Amino acid sequence: MGRATTMRFLQEGASVVIADYNEDTAHRRSRSHPTMDIRDRVRFIRTDVAKEPQVAAMIDLAMSDFGRVDIVFNNAGVAARSVPFGMWKWTNGITPSMCSRRASSSASSMRPAR
Repeated sequence: MGRATTMRFLQEGASVVIADYNEDTAHRRSRSHPTMDIRDRVRFIRTDVAKEPQVAAMIDLAMSDFGRVDIVFNNAGVAARSVPFGMWKWTNGITPSMCSRRASSSASSMRPAR
């Protein structure tokens, strides 16, 4: 889902920061696309979204390289058949709120609705 969303944003002309815990996979995604040159519009930063300073660094990279943040798409999750409730709660409750809270600090750079 994350790769498909990233590709769609790029097709629509967006610049994208890929923030992923899995560095190898994300680097491969950030360097190639079969039909368009995306090198100038994609950045990668290894990010553990459970660590607020890393989420802050992700937003800071978008701001410094692209000048603003218009959309934050959080696709963090746990890949397992069953996880303890505490892990589920952390992944689906606390972690997304960290991304949202940090992203909201960049809201002044967002384009007004038309």
